[in-house]
Amino acid sequence: MVHGELLEKLFGDEPDILCSKRNMLETVSRMFFERFNSSIRRDRVHLISTPNRVELLGKHTDYQGGETLVLTGPKNFFALAAPATDGVSELVNADPGLGETALRMESDAPEVLAE
Repeated sequence: MVHGELLEKLFGDEPDILCSKRNMLETVSRMFFERFNSSIRRDRVHLISTPNRVELLGKHTDYQGGETLVLTGPKNFFALAAPATDGVSELVNADPGLGETALRMESDAPEVLAE
């Protein structure tokens, strides 16, 4: 499901890291398409990948031109997004270790579907 070239471009060529990232991304992809396949525009699916960022020193000083000490961690945050055909937005957590929170946003007030 996930192309090796894309993963290597994002994360390098360390086999253990690539395996971990591939598993994470496949889990997110599987959940996304199982849940939203019939309600999204499949021609407009976007992948968002954000590294875990740890600020050891200097939180908020970078906004004032100061120095910071920032590291990336082993976790990565993946998200898949696509326009919904019904105009309703849903945010779903794919990591069962973090709970099963799901939000449905049809107006200004999100509705909690699961916690």
